[in-house]
Amino acid sequence: MRFYIICVYLFMIFCNAKELDSVYAQTMIQKYEPFFREALVQGYEHFKIRKDSQSGLSYIDFCMYPPDRSLPFGALDNGRFRGEQIQDLPFPCDKSSGAKKYFIHNATIESSYKIIRSLSIAKFLADTIPSNNTITTHLYATITTLWQIDNNRKRLWIFYRNDTLLQSCTLIFTQKGKHTEVIVQYLNMD
Repeated sequence: MRFYIICVYLFMIFCNAKELDSVYAQTMIQKYEPFFREALVQGYEHFKIRKDSQSGLSYIDFCMYPPDRSLPFGALDNGRFRGEQIQDLPFPCDKSSGAKKYFIHNATIESSYKIIRSLSIAKFLADTIPSNNTITTHLYATITTLWQIDNNRKRLWIFYRNDTLLQSCTLIFTQKGKHTEVIVQYLNMD
């Protein structure tokens, strides 16, 4: 019995989860939403689509085809970058860092979560999708989960940070009718 109590105590020390209030969640979303504005509206364009060799999912690699920064000002000549790789991206592009937008057809956020969880860059995700706004701490890593449901829009934001390993990953699941789009931006996720 004493061993069991010690194990539960250690688990509580090393894995701490707490629910976040909606004001904090909305403030955090408002902080990050402008950074991802162009990526969120990036549509499915056949010539930009690649297939993930691990999962078979369709995606746009934002290192090859950056989100169109001209969208807030009106599209310029069918996209400002026209597929050219540029050097001033706000994230590095290499084997362990980058950004992609996955298109998962006939899937909800919940089913897309399970699919994305199988990718190597998202191995930090829990077995089950959190149903509310939470922040969970595991030793040196923090996972913040925020639900955004308003004006017929349903979106799940997940922020993973590990300051010890200098790792971070942001996932944004957006329900669009019968399909889900998932933005994955990752840094040092080997």
